[in-house]
Amino acid sequence: MTLKPGDTVGFNVRLDAFGRVKIDAHNPKDLIVKNYDTPDIALVTVKDPRFSDVFHPPCFHKDNKLDDQSPAKIGELFIEYLELLINNARLAGV
Repeated sequence: MTLKPGDTVGFNVRLDAFGRVKIDAHNPKDLIVKNYDTPDIALVTVKDPRFSDVFHPPCFHKDNKLDDQSPAKIGELFIEYLELLINNARLAGV
């Protein structure tokens, strides 16, 4: 496919019933389809350019190595941490 200035291409990205990424083009001639059999979503290093800070995905939690570093597992641990903060604030009368 070759685009010229002003050309537009429309497409939708979705997951099928098996969790595979599917891309549908408004004009099928505009798209080469690639099916990914195994969705691979992972946490990435985040850089804050304002202060040159770098935040890597966690490898440890409470001094224990994380065997599962999936976004879902890290999200669960984050929710547990927030619950602990809220409970501590309640105990302190905040």
